[in-house]
Amino acid sequence: MTRGLWPIHRFFHTYLGATLVALFVAVAGKPLCEWLLRFWNSRLSTAQRTWLSVDPGISLTGAMTGAFFGGYSHRLLDSVMHSDIRPFTPFSNDNGLLSARRKPPAGNSS
Repeated sequence: MTRGLWPIHRFFHTYLGATLVALFVAVAGKPLCEWLLRFWNSRLSTAQRTWLSVDPGISLTGAMTGAFFGGYSHRLLDSVMHSDIRPFTPFSNDNGLLSARRKPPAGNSS
């Protein structure tokens, strides 16, 4: 957006790009989030620890589920609202979800 290039939403706004990002996020994000949870726990007082302490372990299944759900739902919602999204590139340049937006009934000015 800062460079004024069109389309704004490019490769990483396709499902193929989202898959690569999700894989990276799950692998790199899991240890980072576990470290942040351990740091969080270390900053708690004894009284806080009883009700604010969290298990710092994140399962690989949880990390993968979160990364893929987040990545794919982002693409799905963007596909409905942005006209420059081509979510199925390189297999198709269509964005059939763009027309999924609710349109007012004919003759209704609201």
